[in-house]
Amino acid sequence: MENDRKGDICSPFFIPTYENMLSNEQTKFIEDQLMEALTDTDLFVVESHFLPDSRIEIFLDSDSGVTIKQCTLIARHINKALIEKYGEEFDYELEVGSAGLEHPLKEHRQYVKNIGRQLEVTFLDGAYLEGKLTEVGEEQFTIQYIPAKAKHKKELRTIRFDETKAVLVGVTF
Repeated sequence: MENDRKGDICSPFFIPTYENMLSNEQTKFIEDQLMEALTDTDLFVVESHFLPDSRIEIFLDSDSGVTIKQCTLIARHINKALIEKYGEEFDYELEVGSAGLEHPLKEHRQYVKNIGRQLEVTFLDGAYLEGKLTEVGEEQFTIQYIPAKAKHKKELRTIRFDETKAVLVGVTF
């Protein structure tokens, strides 16, 4: 039996945060509209949240980058559908944006897209490593880094995805 209490939303795309103000039906409707809007694009969902006060955050990425125009079109599609179904009085705030540098890499496609870029890897045990992403496999990735003891000699290290707590694309100047 499906649980329709607020805060009990179980969706593969939306991570409930605090107490959701939207019902399961509304969440499912938004998810369906999002997937419809992503059809025929190379965009994919990286992370989404329902926040207090009916705020919805959706972070997207693609193999070729995300534009403001794409985010606007996705948001308009969802907004239009919500108004048509629930009316103008439906109270929510929707934010659709690109999963920028402040968001950890989560999808395999993101790693592939960032081959050749600097990564900042935080391991589950709290250890930290910076290096250049050189290769991506199904279960791991390889970075080239300079060990602390060897000031100029670069080494390769293969890291399993499940060993990491967070992997960020580094900013280089």
